[in-house]
Amino acid sequence: SKNWWDLGWGTDEPQIYGVIRNIGSKAGISQVSEMYWNTRQSDLLGDLKSELNEAELAQVNQIITTFV
Repeated sequence: SKNWWDLGWGTDEPQIYGVIRNIGSKAGISQVSEMYWNTRQSDLLGDLKSELNEAELAQVNQIITTFV
C-alpha cells in the first residue's frame, strides 16, 4: 500500500490541500510530519516548500491555521 506522499510524479495541489484538510488538527500534522520523516528521512515542510509556490504554501498555511 502506498502512502499519500508516494502517489507518483508531479504535484497535485488540490490533493495536497484535501489531505491537509483531512488531517484536521495541528497534532495530526505533527504526527504526519514525524511519520514522513521516519519513512523518508526528509522534512515534510521542506519538501512542500520545494514543490509548491508561495501562493500554494499560503493556501496550506491557511488550512492549518483553522485547526485547533
